[in-house]
Amino acid sequence: MRRFLGDRSVGKRPLIFERLETRTLLAGNVMVAVNAGELDITGDTAGNAIKVTQTSTNTWKVTGIATTVNGSRSAFTALGVTGDIDIDMGQGNNTLQMLNGNAPADINITSGNGNDVLTLSKLTSTGTISIAPGDGSNVVTLTNITTSFEISITGGANADAIAVSNVDTLELDISTGNGANVVAVNNASARDEHILGGANSDSVFLNNISPLKDLEVELGNGTNALTVNQFSQSDSFATVSAK
Repeated sequence: MRRFLGDRSVGKRPLIFERLETRTLLAGNVMVAVNAGELDITGDTAGNAIKVTQTSTNTWKVTGIATTVNGSRSAFTALGVTGDIDIDMGQGNNTLQMLNGNAPADINITSGNGNDVLTLSKLTSTGTISIAPGDGSNVVTLTNITTSFEISITGGANADAIAVSNVDTLELDISTGNGANVVAVNNASARDEHILGGANSDSVFLNNISPLKDLEVELGNGTNALTVNQFSQSDSFATVSAK
């Protein structure tokens, strides 16, 4: 008869693997404040990632994505926003998502020399929208934007990818800066549209654009490519490519 002995491991702690709490390493901090109705968001020298959304009239929420806001992991609710929204992401590789809002005045966005990803979607503004991502290989995306005045995008020294779709504005100005840049504009209505390239080779794609007055494309030096589809003729359509 086979005899079964007792468990020899009795009294010993079993070897098991315990699931540890997931910890996200926070990179950088942004400071947020409302000054005389103006919403000011300022990043530090680290890479920052934030989301900015409107939650109600004159109220915006700034949420850090692996980034602290005013030194806290909690989102910051900005009350009484009646003026400009100024966002300086600072140095580092930054990510900004600005979504679903009706800005009461201008939106001004700047960043440093890192590789930045700036996304604006489903926004209206009674003022201008100005975006200057600085040097670095940046990605700027605007989708479903309506402004009463101007949309201005100014690139830096390196290659940028700029995509603009479904916008309605008074004037659309895109200046890529140097670098091998790619610009795609789709479904854009404006009185004037201006696209300025830099010293390197640029690729520009224009689809279903409707400038009421002037469309000017100046691609600068380099081996450039311009593609235009479904263009509603304006008063003036000029293209310049430097040699």
